[in-house]
Amino acid sequence: MTSAEPATTTTAPATKDFQAKSKPLQDLGTMLEKYRVEGGIPGMAVSVLYKGELIFAEGFGNPIGELVAEGKMDWDTTPVNTYLPEFELKDPVHTSTLTMVDLLSHRTLVRSIRTFPMRNCDGPSKTKESRIELIKSLKYADQPSKLTPECNFSNTMYAVAGEAGARVAGVSWEELVKSKIIDPLNLINTGFSQLALKNFSYYALPYDAASFEDAKKGNYISGELFEDYLKDAPASDMYSNVLDLAR
Repeated sequence: MTSAEPATTTTAPATKDFQAKSKPLQDLGTMLEKYRVEGGIPGMAVSVLYKGELIFAEGFGNPIGELVAEGKMDWDTTPVNTYLPEFELKDPVHTSTLTMVDLLSHRTLVRSIRTFPMRNCDGPSKTKESRIELIKSLKYADQPSKLTPECNFSNTMYAVAGEAGARVAGVSWEELVKSKIIDPLNLINTGFSQLALKNFSYYALPYDAASFEDAKKGNYISGELFEDYLKDAPASDMYSNVLDLAR
């Protein structure tokens, strides 16, 4: 989305006066949120460039964003463990500096829950521990005590962010997503847990091939539905179909 230069103006040129540039946009966030709600749009991001310079960028919708808009959370001021005290890394100083932006921007060097050993379970791929118990285990894992300027994709940090939002909202993460997204959009084919797919007449299974040549020949091995607890569900572990996704 790109703004157009006003036909007439009584102020200095926008490139020389930020005040003049920002005035036409002072109510843009409110207006866009109004149209988002009226248009039934679950979430969106809008940026405005004016003569090559970014003068507006904001996201709208999604559960955590709504909690921020309600003043219950913030993006980059409050440490995440203020919202979710169970979230601790081995380095307490590093823990105390991590904000929601750090987690959601993949700036940490924390590895996935699946890649380090857990206490009191059979291994990272099969566990019946609750998500919060797995998050508690992070403090026993050796992790770098720094942020990275590069993207270090981590489902675990999204799981922590989801649990933090749920804790602030006073409900489970599943209930938060259901009340904010699934129910308002009437997503009848969307939910949690791969095993729940068995309630449908038709559902997809994962398929794997030993090599690219096998894949081209159609030689696939059928996978199975996982029975594991949804340990990083806020980052994945939901099911849907194209009809619901189109909404």
